[in-house]
Amino acid sequence: MLKKELYIKIEEGINKYCYLRSSDSLEFFTGTSAEAESTGDISSLSSGECVAAKIDRRVENAVTNRLQQQETQTTLYDLILHYIKRLGKSNFFFKNGEINAAAFYQYAQIDKSTWSQLKYGTATPKKETLLKLVIALQLSTDEAEKFMTKGSNSLNPNDPRDLVILALLDIKCYEIGDVYDVLEEYGKNGVRKFKNIYSDY
Repeated sequence: MLKKELYIKIEEGINKYCYLRSSDSLEFFTGTSAEAESTGDISSLSSGECVAAKIDRRVENAVTNRLQQQETQTTLYDLILHYIKRLGKSNFFFKNGEINAAAFYQYAQIDKSTWSQLKYGTATPKKETLLKLVIALQLSTDEAEKFMTKGSNSLNPNDPRDLVILALLDIKCYEIGDVYDVLEEYGKNGVRKFKNIYSDY
């Protein structure tokens, strides 16, 4: 049985993502005029209208290209190591100041062969593996979406399991025991059944 406080937070998170999913796309910029766009001057716009200030297009392109190059050069395994280091050397993922890979992948409930595939990039990881890593690495929702994309996958709010995981990330619930219980409860008793990502480990 889920703790009442945790259940309430999960429900709030699920409702939040259901609302975002059903809402129309937000209009960030409306009522733009050709003159305002070319000059970056928004003073001439009427009440309620908004336009983005223009920046030097060459600078924008240079920044975009550099970010794309960095993303291309960074592997999924590089990202994993980066996020493990962010967790801090005070936890048991480190030994003598170095990352203890075995301690981490066992904690994340990933087997040795899967970890080896991640390290050497010899296979595309399963979605369940990526989701386990998202939880173990304590990623935010934005980080998780980018991480999943790097692993050639995505988080889909229309998928009941993904929706619950998004809610878990939103409330920063990363304790694997709690995550297991939440997924088990919703996977077996929710309106749409799904498989727990930890059930095969």
